[in-house]
Amino acid sequence: MNSNPQYQKRKQDLNHLLYEKVQSELTAFREEILAKTPEEIYEAAHEIAVKHEIAKVFADSDYSPFSASVLLKSENLLQDIYDEWQKGGVLTKDGMKMFAGYVAIYRKHAVRKEINKSEAER
Repeated sequence: MNSNPQYQKRKQDLNHLLYEKVQSELTAFREEILAKTPEEIYEAAHEIAVKHEIAKVFADSDYSPFSASVLLKSENLLQDIYDEWQKGGVLTKDGMKMFAGYVAIYRKHAVRKEINKSEAER
């Protein structure tokens, strides 16, 4: 763990920005859903629940500045993680751990991709 105060401040600031980004995306999603018919909202209930659970993961995020910066590059992080979850996700009693796992998988993939991109540009 890096105890440098500047590092910790940057880490805290980036994690807060990440939380705000996901909350903003969740708000936009909510507004989009509320514009739909009751039937469409009913059909989207699963997506609504899953996206709320994913957003909760970011309330206590503690990612490195590099990881947070990479995640912040996503055009719509909430949707990207939801799409990743859809590939194999199921709701369980221990949903938060499961969603945290999908966020971790997405983060690792995004960081690896960013590192590979940086190395290729050298």
